[in-house]
Amino acid sequence: MVTGVQIDDKNWPPFFPINTPFANEIPVHAQKLQYLAFASWLGIVMCLVFNVIATMVCWIKGGGVKIFFLATIYALMGCPLSYVVWYRPLYRAMRTDSALKFDSHWLLHRCRHCPAHLFQGKSLTGVLAAIDVISDSLLAGIFYFIGFGLFCLESLLSLWVLQGEQVKRRETGQDGGNFPLR
Repeated sequence: MVTGVQIDDKNWPPFFPINTPFANEIPVHAQKLQYLAFASWLGIVMCLVFNVIATMVCWIKGGGVKIFFLATIYALMGCPLSYVVWYRPLYRAMRTDSALKFDSHWLLHRCRHCPAHLFQGKSLTGVLAAIDVISDSLLAGIFYFIGFGLFCLESLLSLWVLQGEQVKRRETGQDGGNFPLR
């Protein structure tokens, strides 16, 4: 606070700080989990952007322009949808200390997101796509394997967030059996 004017500290991530008012809106016991959830959402954004870069490399190496356009559509739709579908409901649930509505949104997002990287198709950097692409271009295959690894790491972080949210719910006595979609 400088001369009566409160200055909002930008607190996450350190390399590109964004004003996230966790300290003001999220209860202290849930702030670490919310930071992890925000990092997971940033991870999805990073993975989708890297997916576009990997498909661009594949396109330049002769993979066709269609995969690049599909990857771009995934990124342009996936980033805001992941925010709306699971990050924002978790943030609201953590802010009000009521996490019952979060699970179904998260599970729907993950059920669509994770298996897509196991099927063959070059518009997502999955393991089968990487094996297919590496036979045509070593550089593009390396990018696809890196993208697949990033998606795996992001999925593990998301699972950690879900596990932490469930532990938090059990500790606060909100462990209900039904998780409505809204």
